[in-house]
Amino acid sequence: MSTVPLTDTRLEETSVLTLDDATVSINDNDCTPDVPPSLNKPTNTSTVIGTRPCSLSAHHPGPRALLPHIIVTYDDQVQQSSTAWGRTGTAKLGYHGFAKMVFDAFILHPARAPRWEFSVFKSSDRSIFWKSYKFLQADFIARVKMRPRFATDSSGMGGRDAISLQPVGWSEMVQNLVGIDIEYKVPEDYPGREKLLNILQRSATNK
Repeated sequence: MSTVPLTDTRLEETSVLTLDDATVSINDNDCTPDVPPSLNKPTNTSTVIGTRPCSLSAHHPGPRALLPHIIVTYDDQVQQSSTAWGRTGTAKLGYHGFAKMVFDAFILHPARAPRWEFSVFKSSDRSIFWKSYKFLQADFIARVKMRPRFATDSSGMGGRDAISLQPVGWSEMVQNLVGIDIEYKVPEDYPGREKLLNILQRSATNK
């Protein structure tokens, strides 16, 4: 009665993947190149004594680290204004919080409101200011277009995108932005427009 051995006593064929001069070359910094396993070759690799592994990052640098700020730009067709906003703070504000602060920065700031003066004959300039402010702020949030400039791996400053940023996923999108272009045109007519312009003109003259 013959028995079948538990192991095959035949010599196993072993092969070593060698560095073929026609396909692989050693770099000038004397490192061992990363040889990808072939589909029709064994995965065993040989080691060259006195060499060190090549670093992939040395040949393929990763994406650039983004600066801690975002450049926010607004062009009102008269002049272009740019300001820097902290990336972390912008993300925490949320879309609507950010929009309100952009409105204050570029369109109409509450600090421009005139002092309160009581009068029984007419509405105070301060009440006129705040009525127009609230209307314009609501209009701004509803109609503003925020055009993103997403970061790129090469230059770091991305080109202006035709899409418009939305509230959903705001904090995630901000992490990959380098700039935001604000598109908004103040309406030609709104409540208290003439009175507000007169108030602002007088305020600027008195300074």
